[in-house]
Amino acid sequence: MALVAVAYYEINIGAVLGSAVILAIGCWMRRKDHRSLVMHLTRSAIFLGVPALLVLYGRTVNGSNTVTYGGTEIRLSGAPRAFALGVVGSMPGAAWRLSDRQLGGRLRLVFLVFGIATFLALLLKWWAQTSDLRTESTSDNRQRPGQISVVLAVVIYACFAIGLQAITEKVQDEMLSLGYVYTFYAMTSCAIALGLAVAGQTLYLRRCSAAWRILLAAGAVSFLVIQSTVNWRLSEKMNVAYSPNVRLLNSFDGDVGSARRCQALDAWSAIPWPAYYREGMTDGLDKAYRYYFGEPFCPGVAANG
Repeated sequence: MALVAVAYYEINIGAVLGSAVILAIGCWMRRKDHRSLVMHLTRSAIFLGVPALLVLYGRTVNGSNTVTYGGTEIRLSGAPRAFALGVVGSMPGAAWRLSDRQLGGRLRLVFLVFGIATFLALLLKWWAQTSDLRTESTSDNRQRPGQISVVLAVVIYACFAIGLQAITEKVQDEMLSLGYVYTFYAMTSCAIALGLAVAGQTLYLRRCSAAWRILLAAGAVSFLVIQSTVNWRLSEKMNVAYSPNVRLLNSFDGDVGSARRCQALDAWSAIPWPAYYREGMTDGLDKAYRYYFGEPFCPGVAANG
């Protein structure tokens, strides 16, 4: 599984490194059983070693690649700022200010849902007052090292994902302010979701007054409603702003005339894409259209190479 993960996306090296913490804790827990320790070390070496060999082989094969791409060009000077923006920007609600600017200040209306969400949370009052408030945690202290290792593994994976991309010129140039994220957000959001789930379970298993439960439930429900509303509004705006994408996709058809194809390409090119993306898309589109339909996508635009 580790080999497949790393082969799919190099950033998953962080998951393997995080797993090393779990394996190390496993070794420590087996330190008194020599036979079990040796078997565990052997399996761990295979689990960590095979993906490492794959990465080294990939670097050897691609080391002479001279293609210039900002996503692989390293610049350490801006890495700390990009890393900090990545960590903070991945937190729930961190992009609300940016979203407010994107929506033209209309986000303030969204906060009216606080009242509705609070009302919904009050419906949980019966559950909060009737549940057993003296429920004690059933966690076993012997499981604590394993639980800590899992938490550390997730944190390492998320931080590695941010750090690996934060050192690249592309991410540093495109993360203009708080709220901008890159593909590392997939890892960090999962880590945060897991952390919130653990926090919620811990809160549930500990003694907690009904008032605190109502307050926390109101806050959680309010946040979810607000964030969902923001996401819907942003999706609507994005669908309108990037409608040329759909037009360009639909124009990739042999039955569509060259004039319509060129119009679709011109409308798509008017969007302020990064230069490398615009050039790659235009060239790739032309080459693909020539391959499938035997003519240029837009006669006035020739593919490079």
